[in-house]
Amino acid sequence: MANNASQSGFTGRKSWRGGSGSARAATADTARRLTSARWIFTVLAVLLVGVLFWYLLRPKSKTYLAILPVWDQDQTQLLLPPLPFVAEDVELLGNLPQQQPYLKTQRRDQATTSFDEWLTLLKNNAAACGPRDRLVIYFSGQGIVASDKKAYLLTKPYLDKRDLDDFKAGTAFAKVLDVIHSSKAELKLLLLDCAPLANDPRLGVFVDRFPQQLRTEVEAIDDPALWVMFSGRPLEPRATLPDAQQSVFAHYVAAALQGDADADENREITLDEFYSFVRSNVTNLLKVSGGSLQTPWMFPAAKMNEKSDSRNKSPDQIGLLRVVARRTP
Repeated sequence: MANNASQSGFTGRKSWRGGSGSARAATADTARRLTSARWIFTVLAVLLVGVLFWYLLRPKSKTYLAILPVWDQDQTQLLLPPLPFVAEDVELLGNLPQQQPYLKTQRRDQATTSFDEWLTLLKNNAAACGPRDRLVIYFSGQGIVASDKKAYLLTKPYLDKRDLDDFKAGTAFAKVLDVIHSSKAELKLLLLDCAPLANDPRLGVFVDRFPQQLRTEVEAIDDPALWVMFSGRPLEPRATLPDAQQSVFAHYVAAALQGDADADENREITLDEFYSFVRSNVTNLLKVSGGSLQTPWMFPAAKMNEKSDSRNKSPDQIGLLRVVARRTP
């Protein structure tokens, strides 16, 4: 009995080595689990810090505005009257970056008159855009459908009918589209502040078919990133503000890009907000003033799927410009 008691007492004592073997194994297993958890949390923390630094230091998206007008030159030799207030519109749009730092502009200098120089400016702007940038091209001038049934932008004033027949005064719109299509920009928006050509037998113009032909050529390239916005519907005149010496379209394009189009005040203007702002203000102003109707309209270059338009983002999902703040009235 004593022997059994002594054995029982001996087995009940705690070992000076830290307990039984099973207890030591459990302690070691717990330590391993804690070590693994520490490594996992360390890796997650490093990843989180890396993502935070990437977000803060990544290149910010920019919106590039290329202003490419037709400058008024020797008006005594033109077959058509020049568009009014072109220089004033260029000045207006060119000064926008002073209010919005995320907007970069490049405008055509008055001495730049040749087609090659005009196209070079466009190429430079297209090449400057990265995949997160937006490219906006503002063109003020006139277009025509020539004898080859193609759309041409008149990039310089033409002096006689031979210039038009030989296409010396125009730029085939297909060439302009090729340059725009080559840009890697996330969004490419072409703004056309154009006036319709009046019927003029000297130029072979009986019906202005430029907007319709232009849309056909735009949709043929099937570029999901490209949108085109006309200052007005076919045959609608290009309205101006004589007191401000600006076209109505350019006036509200500038106001939109200054932040007025930020309807939800989230400091980002979407394509839908931009289009809605310009369209409603141009239309309403002319209705109130009793002027001729002018209704801006916009369409995508991408072909719609027969079952849905899933290939295209909705305009309210496409960011156009980040703004510092909406202008105060």
